[in-house]
Amino acid sequence: MVFFKSMLGCALAVLATSSAYADTSTAPTVGAPTSTAPSPWSSIKKNIRGTYIFETYGQTVQDLDGVDGPGKNFTINHYFSLGYKVGSKWTISAAQMLGQKIDDNELNDPLVVSDPYVTFSNSSILKNEKYGFNMNGFLRYYMPVSRATRQNANRASDEERGGGMIRFMLNPTKTWLDGALSFNLLSQIYYYVPSRNDGERLAANGTPERMDYFLLFDPTLGYDFNETYSAYVVFESVLAHRTNGQGFTKFNEPNWGHNVQLGSYLNYGSLTLNPVISMGPVYAGLKSAGLTFTAIYRFL
Repeated sequence: MVFFKSMLGCALAVLATSSAYADTSTAPTVGAPTSTAPSPWSSIKKNIRGTYIFETYGQTVQDLDGVDGPGKNFTINHYFSLGYKVGSKWTISAAQMLGQKIDDNELNDPLVVSDPYVTFSNSSILKNEKYGFNMNGFLRYYMPVSRATRQNANRASDEERGGGMIRFMLNPTKTWLDGALSFNLLSQIYYYVPSRNDGERLAANGTPERMDYFLLFDPTLGYDFNETYSAYVVFESVLAHRTNGQGFTKFNEPNWGHNVQLGSYLNYGSLTLNPVISMGPVYAGLKSAGLTFTAIYRFL
């Protein structure tokens, strides 16, 4: 699985804006210039959010071309997102991811379109400024329209999600040292909505079982050195659940399991760079550590 190669599960901070229609003026003096009311378009434009994300993974410290990396190839993902801020806390957004696998297999499509998704996010579900606490979160739905999703559904595969996928995230955060030091307990659940029943899976695969959801936990300790640079360490744990009493996967399952990530954020205005090195679920030395690089550009 390649869901866990970056910190993209973290919600972006939402900037607070003041009301554009507050009426604090007095009656204008005759002959004096009067102010012009803001146009509807300017009020709409200031609440629009546009983001492009460039992400790579699959490489290791020893194998920078990614042939023998954790993804078995060098992968590039492109995310395009447009959102609209509703009120002081809520944002509604839609996004599309395009994936590229750079390898020598001519049968692989050079560019794969994934399922688009819609997100409802809240930047501050709970907040206590006195104790430096805040909790944000989001609810996301992936629409099952991509070719890969439809093919898996037609095969009644183990991880088919012909009805889409629901993703829910909560991220409680505690800060110290005037916000410079932070601890996040980011928790997510991904639920696969099936389009095939147990009988269809039994006929296709010889078993009615399927992977119905998985849990992702990312306790993160971070420190902001200044407005430009911050660093963090994550201990990521993933537990996949199977139906018909099969329960969860093991803690050190190679394809799920757990890993440790060391990363940093470098902020340059509208551009944020996020290099990450990860190790696990089985430690095999620094040379086998996976490398991820993400660039986030906010164009609106």
